[in-house]
Amino acid sequence: MVDGYAEKNASRFLFVACHHLPYSKGYHNHDAEKSLAQTFEKEPVKPDIVFSGHQHNYERYNYNGIHYIISGGGGAEQGPVKGAPNEFYNQPEDTFHYCKITLSETKAHFEMIKLEKDTGTWQVADTFTVSKPTP
Repeated sequence: MVDGYAEKNASRFLFVACHHLPYSKGYHNHDAEKSLAQTFEKEPVKPDIVFSGHQHNYERYNYNGIHYIISGGGGAEQGPVKGAPNEFYNQPEDTFHYCKITLSETKAHFEMIKLEKDTGTWQVADTFTVSKPTP
């Protein structure tokens, strides 16, 4: 650390990106990434959001205060996901989408924006906000 540089310029939010997904209700499941997620969940400094792909669809989970986003809806054939009614996003159909994060000093606002097949328009289909205390 040079003259307190790390403290003054540390990010308030921590995002992790990996290809394989730690949690999924789809047809992919990877024990190595699940082990990594369990490590994140035990650490004193936890990621706010863990992004992964591999599964060609959209899923969102929250385990031990960490949001897990599977974003694989960029255009390839979609894989089925059987979400439960109480999950954050549980639409069974294809979810062609992109994700957007808007950052402020104390908030990371996430939106999943989905292509509506019937109308050809983009609509916000899932959203959440991670808040941090004011410094």
